[in-house]
Amino acid sequence: MIERPSPEHRARVRATSLDREHLVAMGEVAYWSARLERTLAFTVMALVSDDDRETNEIGIVVTRGASFSGLLELGAKLVKLHRFEGQVRDMFTRLSADSRVAMESRNHLPHGAWTTPGKGPASASRVRAKGTVDRPLTVAQVEDVAYDLAVLAEQLFMLFLVIEGAVDYEE
Repeated sequence: MIERPSPEHRARVRATSLDREHLVAMGEVAYWSARLERTLAFTVMALVSDDDRETNEIGIVVTRGASFSGLLELGAKLVKLHRFEGQVRDMFTRLSADSRVAMESRNHLPHGAWTTPGKGPASASRVRAKGTVDRPLTVAQVEDVAYDLAVLAEQLFMLFLVIEGAVDYEE
């Protein structure tokens, strides 16, 4: 049997240079980004499906394993179909553009290398093809990312309900 290390050792291994408030805010970002992605998958499934069981199953098969960007691209193609004129098309187009920006902002947080300077906010550095991007991020700024993701997840859920015919909604 493998011996478990002491709680003190485990705490040292898990230690980061970030304060508790940053970590809590990043947990909120993780929660809301997962919620946004799942709601997007349901919304795209609803765009694929109609009222019969077979197309509902097709919606599940088509969206399973798709990336966030892949779901956005598929949804953009689907809303161009004649049956999705007007509000559904307009809402999906706006929400997908806003969601793409919000998720890119989110990606900098868990994929960045965090440092905590002696003065000023913590900073996340992310290496991209065009070079390294450093972003100083206060707790409030990380919370803002979580808030934006939460609002988009809720708006996308409203769109899902509209597509499903569960609610009448006008923006």
